Amino acid sequence: MGKSGSGKTSMRSIIFSNYIARDTRRLGATIDVEHSHVRFLGNLVLNLWDCGGQEAFMENYFASQRDQIFKNVEVLIYVFDVESRDVEKDMHYYQSCLEAIMTNSKDAKIFCLIHKMDLVQEDQREKIYNDRVAELKTRSLPLQVVTFRTSIWDETLYKAWSSIVYSLIPNVQLLESHLDNFCRICEADEIVLFERMTFLVIAHSTRVDNGDVHRFEKISNIIKQFKLSCSRTQGTFQSMEVRHSNFAGFIDYLTGNTYVMVIMSDPTIQSAATLMNISIARKHFEKLEGAQFSSRMPSDAERDSFLTTGGLARATQLGMPPMNREAKESKEQTQAWESSLNRIFQTMHGDDTAKYLAYFKARLDVEENYTRSLEKLITSSKGGSKNFNTNTNTGGNNNYNNNTGGGAGGGGGAQGGGSSFTDPEDIPTTLQMAYDALLDTTQQIYIRRRPFLKLLKTLTGALVGLKETHEKQRKIHKETVKPVFQLFAETRLSTVPKLKRAYDQRCRDVEQVQVHAMEDSEHLPVRERLKNLASSTGAAGRLAKCKRDMEESDSEYKTAVHSLEVYRVQRERYYDSSFQAMQNMIKERGTKCRQCLEAFVVSERDMIAGAKEDIDRFSVVVDCIKPSGDMDQICATFKKDINTHPKPVLYENYYQKSVPEGVFGTSLSAYVRKYRHPIPLVIVKCSEAIDRAGLRREGIYRVSGRHAQIMNLKKQFETNEEA
Repeated sequence: MGKSGSGKTSMRSIIFSNYIARDTRRLGATIDVEHSHVRFLGNLVLNLWDCGGQEAFMENYFASQRDQIFKNVEVLIYVFDVESRDVEKDMHYYQSCLEAIMTNSKDAKIFCLIHKMDLVQEDQREKIYNDRVAELKTRSLPLQVVTFRTSIWDETLYKAWSSIVYSLIPNVQLLESHLDNFCRICEADEIVLFERMTFLVIAHSTRVDNGDVHRFEKISNIIKQFKLSCSRTQGTFQSMEVRHSNFAGFIDYLTGNTYVMVIMSDPTIQSAATLMNISIARKHFEKLEGAQFSSRMPSDAERDSFLTTGGLARATQLGMPPMNREAKESKEQTQAWESSLNRIFQTMHGDDTAKYLAYFKARLDVEENYTRSLEKLITSSKGGSKNFNTNTNTGGNNNYNNNTGGGAGGGGGAQGGGSSFTDPEDIPTTLQMAYDALLDTTQQIYIRRRPFLKLLKTLTGALVGLKETHEKQRKIHKETVKPVFQLFAETRLSTVPKLKRAYDQRCRDVEQVQVHAMEDSEHLPVRERLKNLASSTGAAGRLAKCKRDMEESDSEYKTAVHSLEVYRVQRERYYDSSFQAMQNMIKERGTKCRQCLEAFVVSERDMIAGAKEDIDRFSVVVDCIKPSGDMDQICATFKKDINTHPKPVLYENYYQKSVPEGVFGTSLSAYVRKYRHPIPLVIVKCSEAIDRAGLRREGIYRVSGRHAQIMNLKKQFETNEEA
């Protein structure tokens, strides 16, 4: 018990529900009373009542539910928030609890936890804790109270709950005595026994003192966190061995409900020997654990059999006894009940939500990549076009300057001045207009996809929130319902049949005693009959004893049946509650997924319609492309002038005027390319003259050797070849 927000549910979830500290932040306030049935050490069931701490509930506990809440209480755990500002009201509720306990459960043990000590400055923790403890002990008189400082962020929580659970374990001193013997036989420094599920310390034996008084709680915290890490990776914790230069530590399971830690410092003892001793001791401690929760205690001979070192000489194989028909039917029935419950939890899990969530996440990644690619394409296309225009203009200006300089150096500088031309990309051709429209259309598609991308993020977040909420509800229902189902199954399949068999056996014993008494009395004389009737050791005494045993068995059997009916009603209520929660989850999943799909369809339809409009507009621009018109428009910017067709530069002889045609000194191929004539006319004329006059003279194909005449002839041809 404790005020709302003091941390009761958080510490219960950490110890018994395998929560880690940071996961308790999502736990809500407890409403009224939450009943939890926690199985501890296999056969010990702890009925935890987590009472809501709101003022309305607290007043109701002491007024109308006083007898129901505080009757048959074994342990009262009252949690104080160390940072509470209304300490006086906390004390008032605490004293009201003590008054109710003294009235209804006089033998209850009282534990007070000063919680959230991690929020207090370290140098002030001791003083604040001591002051609070002194006040609690004063106000608790005449009852005795045990106090602990606790925090969910360190090992103090395990220390407190280990001490609380330790006080509830029956015959724990016997268990510790056997641990002492085991520790002495193994020559171990220390042996610690942990509960399997919670990893709380339930017993220990120490032969060598250790200075760290919090070592047990630290180990519990470390191994518990390691077990949770294993479970998250689909693994299970079974055993551990830690070796150091000064010691060796072994953690292994001892029974089905406990783990044992053995600390050895003797280097001469091999690890195999320690592990073998643990293996051999399992059978003894399993037998001891079974007797610990039954009416029969082990005999002196059985206890002494383990004290001899010969008991640890060799390991024996442990086998499971054959399963009889009744046990097999009980197992099948339990599996059928669990299957009906697991089907609800499996349906709660919601594969549909996971499928839609996976689709929208994948679609979101695709859309983000596509949108980024569109943005990059638009930026690079526009930037590349601009850079190309700049480079083209710059290059044209440079060439223009170079040509101007070259013309001046050659004497024809007037040829390269005063010219200008238009950049081809500045000409508004239909092809250029189509390209601009293409970029604009792409940009419009990018703009239209941004709201769709935002919608996908919203839908993904909504489905994630719904899935987390349903998963949290599923875990809460599972943690609440499963212990009730297990308790009902155990009572229905084990406890009630066992008590019924015992009751039937007692009834048969009474009948047998009656039959034997009648048969014996028929053969005895009257005096012996009267003597047996007067003697308590005769048949009448045996009959009375059998009847008392029968009545006790009948009472136990009847109580078990009544308890079974309570568990059955509670089981049905929890099952119906889980089934209703499953229906609500299915409905919520369907509604949420339908809303998401409707928003998705509307946005997709709008985006497609907008894209169609953009493409239709762009198709009009595409239809307007006219290559011939573009050619005429571009060609109109070009004109035939001195820059496009420069004037020829003539050869100027120093003694004569400039010669328009230079024939001599030119190759025949160059002559053909220049004048489009296959054979130079000078060659034709010379050949005709030689053929006409030279054939009649001696020395065919010979002309006058006078050089001056030949040069004069060449100049005449170059002046005007046609003449």
